[in-house]
Amino acid sequence: MRRETRVARLTLVRALDGPALHYATDDLPAGRRRCRTTFIAREHAPGFDGEEGWFEMERVPAKPWAYWRAVRQVEAPR
Repeated sequence: MRRETRVARLTLVRALDGPALHYATDDLPAGRRRCRTTFIAREHAPGFDGEEGWFEMERVPAKPWAYWRAVRQVEAPR
Protein backbone atom coordinates (compact mmCIF):
# COMPACT_ATOMS: atom_id res chain seq x y z
CA MET A 1 0.00 0.00 0.00
CA ARG A 2 1.35 3.43 -0.91
CA ARG A 3 1.36 6.40 1.46
CA GLU A 4 -1.45 8.80 0.76
CA THR A 5 -2.01 12.33 2.10
CA ARG A 6 -5.14 14.51 2.15
CA VAL A 7 -6.50 17.56 3.93
CA ALA A 8 -9.48 16.89 6.20
CA ARG A 9 -11.53 18.64 8.87
CA LEU A 10 -11.43 16.79 12.19
CA THR A 11 -14.29 17.21 14.66
CA LEU A 12 -13.84 16.29 18.31
CA VAL A 13 -16.39 13.71 19.51
CA ARG A 14 -17.25 13.78 23.22
CA ALA A 15 -19.13 11.41 25.52
CA LEU A 16 -22.33 12.65 27.15
CA ASP A 17 -20.51 13.43 30.40
CA GLY A 18 -17.83 15.48 28.62
CA PRO A 19 -14.54 13.60 28.07
CA ALA A 20 -13.12 13.56 24.54
CA LEU A 21 -13.33 10.14 22.86
CA HIS A 22 -11.94 10.48 19.33
CA TYR A 23 -12.10 12.61 16.17
CA ALA A 24 -14.45 12.12 13.21
CA THR A 25 -14.32 13.30 9.59
CA ASP A 26 -16.33 12.84 6.40
CA ASP A 27 -13.48 14.18 4.22
CA LEU A 28 -11.46 10.95 3.94
CA PRO A 29 -12.25 7.91 1.78
CA ALA A 30 -14.21 5.30 3.70
CA GLY A 31 -13.15 2.32 1.60
CA ARG A 32 -15.68 -0.50 1.26
CA ARG A 33 -17.57 0.32 4.44
CA ARG A 34 -21.14 1.58 4.39
CA CYS A 35 -20.39 4.39 6.85
CA ARG A 36 -19.03 7.61 5.29
CA THR A 37 -17.50 8.78 8.57
CA THR A 38 -13.87 7.97 9.36
CA PHE A 39 -12.85 7.87 13.02
CA ILE A 40 -9.39 8.99 14.14
CA ALA A 41 -7.99 7.89 17.52
CA ARG A 42 -6.93 10.74 19.82
CA GLU A 43 -3.34 9.45 19.90
CA HIS A 44 -3.16 9.81 16.10
CA ALA A 45 -3.89 13.57 16.13
CA PRO A 46 -2.15 16.48 17.84
CA GLY A 47 -4.15 18.49 20.34
CA PHE A 48 -5.69 21.75 19.14
CA ASP A 49 -7.92 24.53 20.43
CA GLY A 50 -11.63 24.32 19.73
CA GLU A 51 -13.90 21.53 18.56
CA GLU A 52 -12.80 21.45 14.88
CA GLY A 53 -9.58 21.86 12.96
CA TRP A 54 -8.16 21.25 9.49
CA PHE A 55 -5.24 18.84 9.23
CA GLU A 56 -2.96 17.28 6.69
CA MET A 57 -3.76 13.59 7.08
CA GLU A 58 -1.54 10.64 6.16
CA ARG A 59 -2.69 7.07 5.61
CA VAL A 60 -0.32 4.76 7.50
CA PRO A 61 0.02 1.18 6.24
CA ALA A 62 -0.19 -1.17 9.24
CA LYS A 63 -1.26 -4.68 10.18
CA PRO A 64 -4.03 -5.79 10.49
CA TRP A 65 -5.35 -2.61 8.77
CA ALA A 66 -4.18 0.83 7.71
CA TYR A 67 -5.21 3.96 9.61
CA TRP A 68 -5.20 7.74 9.16
CA ARG A 69 -3.11 10.07 11.33
CA ALA A 70 -2.93 13.86 11.48
CA VAL A 71 0.51 15.13 10.46
CA ARG A 72 0.04 18.86 11.06
CA GLN A 73 -2.66 21.49 11.36
CA VAL A 74 -3.27 23.59 8.22
CA GLU A 75 -5.47 26.49 7.14
CA ALA A 76 -8.99 25.65 5.97
CA PRO A 77 -9.20 25.19 2.17
CA ARG A 78 -11.06 27.84 0.23
